[in-house]
Amino acid sequence: MKLQTAKLREELLQLEEAEDRLKVLKDKYKGETAYIIAGGPSLKNYDTNYLKDFFKDKLCMPIKQSYNLFKEEADFHLLNFCNFAPYDWTNNKSIVTWAIFEQFHPQMIFENNLLSDIFIPIFRNNPNTG
Repeated sequence: MKLQTAKLREELLQLEEAEDRLKVLKDKYKGETAYIIAGGPSLKNYDTNYLKDFFKDKLCMPIKQSYNLFKEEADFHLLNFCNFAPYDWTNNKSIVTWAIFEQFHPQMIFENNLLSDIFIPIFRNNPNTG
């Protein structure tokens, strides 16, 4: 995990609007290589301890269940509702990021008391949206 991530998360939590939260993040990791970790079967081709050591000071973004392996290393936990599973965010310092369809996902997040630091709205997901 990058040193600035926990501080940025605290700053994000002071803001209400997603656009304002995105502005806080703008250029904060400029020049960094982002390592996005998917939970596919190829992840098992690598030793988890080796990857944890490699990611410890990198910009690390596990997607969904791969977060369970890289909680301490994760700067962002990337989520959507496809194949959603419950997560243990106890002592979380990562920025929990949801890709959402504005029509119904925010309500589901709030009703289920799911952690959310930032929403990334998905627009034009079908031909009927402008």
